[in-house]
Amino acid sequence: MVGDRDRPVVQTVFRWCTDPTPSDDVGVWLDRGDPAVPDWLHPFGGRVLVDRDAGGNVVSGVGVKRHDSIGHELAVVTTPAARGRGLAAALVAQAARSILSQDGLPIYLHLATNAASAHVAESAGFMDTGWIGLALQDK
Repeated sequence: MVGDRDRPVVQTVFRWCTDPTPSDDVGVWLDRGDPAVPDWLHPFGGRVLVDRDAGGNVVSGVGVKRHDSIGHELAVVTTPAARGRGLAAALVAQAARSILSQDGLPIYLHLATNAASAHVAESAGFMDTGWIGLALQDK
């Protein structure tokens, strides 16, 4: 048996991209320690890619988990008020282009049950090629 009663196994979809969807650059790279960067982007090392509203508040952001010198996993969050405008996909595609320009490979993981994240990934050019991962869910 894999897992236990307190930590069930969840399925993730593993995607990568070598040809991100063309889009205008909508975000700006900031150091994660910049005071404008919200707490939800602090777990990522280095810089984060953010988009701000007219008041200067970050409404969407992409963090990069650098697994090694090549594999760079993207994670995106968008505030509820800014969802549904394609902002997350545009930021993910922009971050993917940046990673590719530095000879890295952008990767994107999401829960198999997360339809919104799957839509963002595909809109940004990260197709589902059938690769999955299994993970123990946090308590």
